[in-house]
Amino acid sequence: MARQHNSRFVISAQSNADCSLPFVVQPIMSLGSGTLFGFEILFRGIEPKRWSVIDSSLMAFLREFGHTDVPVFVNVANETLIQASEQEFLVSSAAANVYFELSEAAIDAKSFDVVARKVNALAAQGVRWVIDDFGSGLDGLMRVHSIERVSAIKIDGALLRQASAHANAAKSLRALVRVWKDAGIPLIGEGVEEAHHLQFAKSLALDMVQGYLIDDMLVSARSPFDPIPSLRVVAGVNRAVRPFAPALQVK
Repeated sequence: MARQHNSRFVISAQSNADCSLPFVVQPIMSLGSGTLFGFEILFRGIEPKRWSVIDSSLMAFLREFGHTDVPVFVNVANETLIQASEQEFLVSSAAANVYFELSEAAIDAKSFDVVARKVNALAAQGVRWVIDDFGSGLDGLMRVHSIERVSAIKIDGALLRQASAHANAAKSLRALVRVWKDAGIPLIGEGVEEAHHLQFAKSLALDMVQGYLIDDMLVSARSPFDPIPSLRVVAGVNRAVRPFAPALQVK
């Protein structure tokens, strides 16, 4: 049975005010406390020809509405990392409690070097970066080793589920987890859909999890964008504006 995400919202494309971009927010739960840690913002529209249009519009939205009381995780396409200025990331990072996720999409070696240099330069100035979907592409370890300051690693749901069902895969994943734990890198398990996936994540001592099961467990978690001004909520009506609380300081 298909499950629904907690909250949906749309924003106007930065390049075209008449173009609406639909997003959902998915909660991320701390395994230690069983409480909400933050949200990932996920685009749920038709795949665009240029992901940079989506990314730049979302970053402009975050800059406009400022800090949320919990962290938000935003996936950034490689083309955005190459094309957008460092200032755009710095201002967005300063305005919002945001973690930028590095895409798993494959790129050529030259472009990868450009991305790695920019990410490292921004990380040195306090911008937080997350390795997204580790295990889903061919360059997972290269991304991990090329980024000097990794704020978190997200383990792809397919890898997590495979490891939960196959001993050899579990052994390999446990070895990687130990290395990352020793390095002090927070770990997030994605695609947690069933109770045994959650139990396996706990056995790995992951720090956080997300997925449809977590949506169900944190169904009352309130989106940081619910309600906000100048925002059309797809499944709701306009309500009074809730002021944003000061940002939670997360290392």
